[in-house]
Amino acid sequence: MHRKHSLCCRRLDSPAVTLLLGLVVGLPAAVLAGSVYGIWLARSMPVGARAEMGEVFGRQSERPAQPGFPLSLVTIQLPVADAGAHDR
Repeated sequence: MHRKHSLCCRRLDSPAVTLLLGLVVGLPAAVLAGSVYGIWLARSMPVGARAEMGEVFGRQSERPAQPGFPLSLVTIQLPVADAGAHDR
């Protein structure tokens, strides 16, 4: 017997709702996994810096130019636009 989806499930099938739910779940997870866990880990595992670390990371090195904001934004939005185009 085939059951029809309820109205609630049909609304959740939208790409916009999927992206919104991803943000609702992903942002708190990123905050907890990054900063909160890092703070907890730093308190529970104190590690002193070695003298060699200052020498290695203290030097100024030439870094290649980073891409600008518009190029980064286009790169991020391409997969979203591609997924939206295939939905239709």
